[in-house]
Amino acid sequence: MMDNQTLISECRKLTAQGKDHEEIMHFLRAEGCSKVTSIAIIARVLEVGLGQAKEIVHASQTWADVRERDDRFHNSLGENLTQEEG
Repeated sequence: MMDNQTLISECRKLTAQGKDHEEIMHFLRAEGCSKVTSIAIIARVLEVGLGQAKEIVHASQTWADVRERDDRFHNSLGENLTQEEG
């Protein structure tokens, strides 16, 4: 896998070529990037905050196969935190 700076550079080239967010995420995943790494790179390439980058990546078709699993994880984490506070 390329280092993050090289991935960012390659993604910026793809953006300049008119590639959309989905094509960029597909490139990142094909390069072996995790979802977390993809979020960080998308944030840098699109110049958005991490929260917005997370939403873009999470809602993408590229990561649709793990969306349900991740939603369950986040929901259970939130439930556990709420129980500990109560």
